[in-house]
Amino acid sequence: GNNILVICDAYTPAGEPIPTNKRHKAAQIFSDPKVVSQVPWFGIEQEYTLLQQNVKWPFRLACWRLPRTSGPYYCG
Repeated sequence: GNNILVICDAYTPAGEPIPTNKRHKAAQIFSDPKVVSQVPWFGIEQEYTLLQQNVKWPFRLACWRLPRTSGPYYCG
């Protein structure tokens, strides 16, 4: 459809990319002359956790024990 994906970078007030600004590093890599002629593939991934309304814990998470993995309540 007619969708728009907005992507932004995050920088410190001094103009340095913050540690989680992966787009800055990607821009450096993709502008390298050895890479410019290549056609990169991209994938978009969404991850989320469903929360219970009354306690804001992950759905199906037992309050008396934590699971070893996020499998029982993780969606992605």
